[in-house]
Amino acid sequence: FQSRYMIMGISLKTEIIVISLGTTLKFLLFMQESKFSVSNELQSYAKASGFNMITEYLYIRLPASISSTIVGLRYVSSVAFGTIVALGILVGAPGLGQGLYLAENSGDTPKVFAYVLAMGIAGVLLNFIIGLLQNILKPYSVAGRS
Repeated sequence: FQSRYMIMGISLKTEIIVISLGTTLKFLLFMQESKFSVSNELQSYAKASGFNMITEYLYIRLPASISSTIVGLRYVSSVAFGTIVALGILVGAPGLGQGLYLAENSGDTPKVFAYVLAMGIAGVLLNFIIGLLQNILKPYSVAGRS
């Protein structure tokens, strides 16, 4: 196994770079979309109130973009988790994917189910953490004020 890992030329550092670039670009797309989701009424209010750029961002754009940002965070975290598992299966990078791949190839069915269960629990836990963050930020969002 070690020789396959070295032949493919992937390291943990490379894995982190691939995941970071892929997820950051997708997250920035969600942030850009949320920037344009501010209603005309809120933009008019900011202009009429004489808000400078920083104040407008803090009091208008940031609260209006919290919902889209949380959606983007959920999407990006699921993509990152899937990428980590896929890299383990395809390339042999250390992690749950590698364990699943080795258990499947050795015919150890209980271990395969254990790894699948562990991945499911990790996914549910990740979703729960993002849900907590969403509940913490809800009073500050425009949607939470109505």
